[in-house]
Amino acid sequence: MILQVEEGRFTPYICFDPANNHFDIRGKCFPENSKKFFEPIIEWVEDHLSPKPTVLTIDLDYVSSASTIGLILMFKKMLEVIERDNLTILWRYEDGDDEGLKTGEALSEALNFTFQYESYQEDY
Repeated sequence: MILQVEEGRFTPYICFDPANNHFDIRGKCFPENSKKFFEPIIEWVEDHLSPKPTVLTIDLDYVSSASTIGLILMFKKMLEVIERDNLTILWRYEDGDDEGLKTGEALSEALNFTFQYESYQEDY
């Protein structure tokens, strides 16, 4: 079963497709009610994710402090389902976006889990 959440004004695009090992979160993340936004995503992870090797790609332009809590809870649930050695979290950020990189580093530290980082140049 695929989880797909279309990008909203304050919420990211999310596509979790286990059959194709495609797990992607991108956009901005500052929902009005972070707990309400992340609850069904965390439930989906618990109900549909398998322990096979998984790469989660995160590319968020902005993350509110309330959303970091939701992300941490989601990551923790993923780590309950998937062995640490089988989960890769790829944190993408725009070249020169020090805040974006720091957000990823702070989340990595909070989880005591090493993220991979990838910078990119935005094409205009």
